[in-house]
Amino acid sequence: MPARVLITGANFGNKGAQSMLFTVVSEIRKKFPNAEIFFAHIDPNSIGDEFKFKEIFFGSGLIDFSMNVLRVQNVGTSWGNTNQMLEIFPTLDLIVDVSGFALGTKWGITSPVWYTNPIRLAKNFNVPMILMPQSFGEFNFGHLQDQMDSLIREFLSYPIKIFARER
Repeated sequence: MPARVLITGANFGNKGAQSMLFTVVSEIRKKFPNAEIFFAHIDPNSIGDEFKFKEIFFGSGLIDFSMNVLRVQNVGTSWGNTNQMLEIFPTLDLIVDVSGFALGTKWGITSPVWYTNPIRLAKNFNVPMILMPQSFGEFNFGHLQDQMDSLIREFLSYPIKIFARER
């Protein structure tokens, strides 16, 4: 059975993000030529069928792990299909996240929470994960600093590799 790999964090919003996605797909294909590659993104517009990977719409749903039950809390838009993500995660062999600046306070408090969703799912379903961020930080969470520090510490300890340019 071919390897099943999910790429998260990339998008078609700019050339750098596209380049990162295509580079990661190319490297996966070199090591696993028959891999089934999925691309999870939050863009409501389909990227089309011309690429050799399958797209999954992650939307803006936040995953609730309270009481060991996985539930989807839809936040904002309704076009995402987070349930599709919940179906595919148990079948994956690897997840590679190539997010740019998602972990930090630059985009508000929901960005780091949303960033940890794939890590939470990977951990829950025991799927190995690699993080390849462009950058982390800043981490100025104000009155939520202790909770967010704990959240980040917990979920950044799960990936098998983190390729960050900062300490």
